[in-house]
Amino acid sequence: MTLEEILQKSFGCKKVFPKKKKLTGYNSEGITPEPCYEYLTKSGGIAYDKLVDLLYGLGDIFGKGFNADHWIDELDKIVDSDEYL
Repeated sequence: MTLEEILQKSFGCKKVFPKKKKLTGYNSEGITPEPCYEYLTKSGGIAYDKLVDLLYGLGDIFGKGFNADHWIDELDKIVDSDEYL
């Protein structure tokens, strides 16, 4: 099952990823400003936030046996890629 399918089936999001990533601004921390993009639709972002909340809740239940931050970092890598575009 893909992240897109999970957000659709478990969180009721019809369209998770846009056809094209949206430029939201520039990161000015480095020497050369780097573009920042939005990789989810509005409803995709809401569903993703619910998934993140669920993972943190599971972390609270299971304690040290479940590292929510690790899994959220892995999901962020998926979301911040061009794989679905």
